Amino acid sequence: MRILIIFLLGGICIFAECNRSPFGCFESTWQFQIPMQIYPDNEEVKIGDTIWMQLSSPKHFTDAISGQDIDFSQAANLSTNITFYQFADSGNGIKYLKPAVAFFDYKLVYGRFLPDDRGASYNVDYNFKETDSSYEFKLGIVPKLTGEFVFAPYDVSSVYRKNAKCPQAAFQYAIINTNQHLKTYLDFYPGHVLSSLEKRIVYCFKVK
Repeated sequence: MRILIIFLLGGICIFAECNRSPFGCFESTWQFQIPMQIYPDNEEVKIGDTIWMQLSSPKHFTDAISGQDIDFSQAANLSTNITFYQFADSGNGIKYLKPAVAFFDYKLVYGRFLPDDRGASYNVDYNFKETDSSYEFKLGIVPKLTGEFVFAPYDVSSVYRKNAKCPQAAFQYAIINTNQHLKTYLDFYPGHVLSSLEKRIVYCFKVK
């Protein structure tokens, strides 16, 4: 299960105080959730098809801890780190996750690509676009070869506002109204019990 742990820790931060911010804020004061949708949620797609990952969220959030309504406008670094892997087999029965960023083309509609040399073979980073009323992100994922794949948009912590470096917020993403095809994930890891994190962010599909 070592490679599973590597996959789950592949994001920069996982909805927590992963590290101290450069502004001296040791922890995220607020904890918010943003729903995300992936469509069409077909278990099988073809080379050249487009899988869309999209979110659209008002800038007022309910804090998971206090229940307060918080206006979190002007977020400076609201983003996600998306990991991409192929379910692979070495040929002698040993399964492993193969970094798969290069196996796809990407069509960014809303958001901004963030260059990141850390783990570029298995993850890509994007900032979200802010409009007058919402945060928007839309990414098209286009497979270039066949296989079975998994990707996951990771949570982010230490999000600050342009006009106020502290307090900060942690954002948790949740794939909703989408068939995530988690059976493919469990077939690769027989006997594994899905964590709450995996249930929220893991999406599997096959390219034929």
